[in-house]
Amino acid sequence: MSDLLNQFLSERYYAPCKYGYPLGPNQCQCYQTYTGKYCTKSHAPAQINATDSQVTLASHWLQKYVGTYCTPAAYELNYLSTTGPHSSLVLSPKSWTENSPDGSGVPLPTEPISKGLYLNLLHLHETVGNANAKNKFIVIADGCTQIVTALIYAVMKKRGKISVSAPAPHWPKFKTIPSFVPNCTFETTDQPSDLSFITLPNNPDGSMELDPLMLQAKTVAYDLVYYWPSYLWQQPCLKRDDEIMLFSLSKFAAASATRFGWALVKDEELAQNMAEYIKGTQLDLSVDIQHRALHIISHINRYLGQKEDLLSYLAKELQLRWLVLLKLFELKKDWQVATTEPAGFIIWIKAKTNNVDAYQAFKKIGVTGEPGTVFGATAAYVRLNIGMEQPVFMKMMQRLNLLI
Repeated sequence: MSDLLNQFLSERYYAPCKYGYPLGPNQCQCYQTYTGKYCTKSHAPAQINATDSQVTLASHWLQKYVGTYCTPAAYELNYLSTTGPHSSLVLSPKSWTENSPDGSGVPLPTEPISKGLYLNLLHLHETVGNANAKNKFIVIADGCTQIVTALIYAVMKKRGKISVSAPAPHWPKFKTIPSFVPNCTFETTDQPSDLSFITLPNNPDGSMELDPLMLQAKTVAYDLVYYWPSYLWQQPCLKRDDEIMLFSLSKFAAASATRFGWALVKDEELAQNMAEYIKGTQLDLSVDIQHRALHIISHINRYLGQKEDLLSYLAKELQLRWLVLLKLFELKKDWQVATTEPAGFIIWIKAKTNNVDAYQAFKKIGVTGEPGTVFGATAAYVRLNIGMEQPVFMKMMQRLNLLI
């Protein structure tokens, strides 16, 4: 064991991975179509994974312009010593003034991550112009999934038993999360619900239309994880000023592994109740997650509007991919692109014959997508992620050519 440890410590810290990501000395995580010690050998897996877990298009940009980071092992966010019960999860100027340990209103000297996140998220939205973050409370969480769960809890605390709705086709977890929450049901009736989720552009079909029934809900939350110029290059990304707006680093920067989500919330009580849920279920959000998110967002902010802008990089890459995909499916007799507004890293495909199981048909050619049924649609639909690394995307295109 000691020999292995000495070898581990003596080798270079980051392995030279050609088609993969360095995990440490002599270790690589290869793209799914490559193998070998340093990911140099082409590999033909039985299935190319085209699900959400493979949104890695921005990886090279992040490696080049963001680099690595390190959180001190003993770093604290002071979440156990602040007088405000949820201050570390609800970012606003109050986070480092009113909730100081002694109640004096003196800024907390040991809260640079919380303050940095607030200022950088504010700058990000103001510079990009997709959402008004001013005069909002920013709730941070372990990905947007936890934001949705916390919001359901906060609305239930105010109203008691509630119904939740989202227009089909919709993100599957809008339906599955309520099934784990007592006194909460997912409704598909023609009556307004207590809480509705509207996704713009919609996942999975890219629609920007607003369902009138969803707008009649007592509380309306806008899922804007895809509402960025990098994904809306066919139309203007106008600034929104809704009372509840949800975002995710996974979709914004293709940084899924970090698991960082945030909500812009106008009502302070609702924001604090969302934080109460997170505090009650996991104490606080990991310092590592917050530090990594701050490191990524601050570097993205540094290049906004410049030649190296991440959003421009993503838009350019995705436009090229959509161009070849649309041309490919124009030649297919049995398939059509069902995406309303072609953009982003999700493509919604429909079989022209309704009795076809699209998911199984794509698996037969070696491409695993997500079946339309999990989104509230029929089996004739399948959703593919096109945001994987370029070499993997090219190999997926070769397999898609096998479709009739």
